[in-house]
Amino acid sequence: MKRTDLSRVVIASCMFLVSTGWASAENWPGWRGDGRGISPEKDLPLKWSENEGVRWKTPIPGAGHSSPIVWGNRVFITTAVAKDPNVESFKGGVYMGGNSAKPDESEYAYRVLCFDAEQGNILWSKAVARQNPKTRRHMKNTYASETPVTDGKYIFASFGPVGLYGVDFEGNVVWQRDLGPMPHKRGWGTGASPVLFRNTVIVNCDSDDNSYLAAFDKATGDQVWRTERKEGASWGTPFLFEADGRAPPS
Repeated sequence: MKRTDLSRVVIASCMFLVSTGWASAENWPGWRGDGRGISPEKDLPLKWSENEGVRWKTPIPGAGHSSPIVWGNRVFITTAVAKDPNVESFKGGVYMGGNSAKPDESEYAYRVLCFDAEQGNILWSKAVARQNPKTRRHMKNTYASETPVTDGKYIFASFGPVGLYGVDFEGNVVWQRDLGPMPHKRGWGTGASPVLFRNTVIVNCDSDDNSYLAAFDKATGDQVWRTERKEGASWGTPFLFEADGRAPPS
């Protein structure tokens, strides 16, 4: 489980809400909430199953590893839906291998979905891009592995080499930015989630070539700063903190 009361199941593709006091729940705006994975909620269920303690369950098309995020009475998540569903392969367990020799041979719709937190019905599903994948992926990865982040007005969703998107709460794409090809020699795919700091969206774009960390204006998508990194491919989501009274530039 990637959150105390929500679960994303890949390929089986369902969203669950565990029966608890949802109306008073805190916002959970990004990867691991605020990055620490700590919730102030109390009296959360300690045991549940598909048939026990579940308030609602909604199927999700496609495949994705992104975690759900929550703001008010809305839940957001991303998924990648292949035009040819036969390519949406996923293999669990421990095994050797699993690297794809080439990108999936199908067009994908890269979607941001919005759910009603009380009832679980899909309020809207927006395909922010439709294209064939540019990169390979491991069979344990998907083309929607980056968790989105929200400021309560917009959702910011990264799909790695497909781009970074700003989407409003009605499902309209406000802006889009190309993050580059982001190649990975091992072919494992991408997975670093964007984070918010003041008026910027910060993204880790490490790859085998031209790794960098960049901040984009959350209202316009304009690049605010970019720092090149002498690093190989990585999948770490940035974590923000103050050190000696210093914080990242806004």
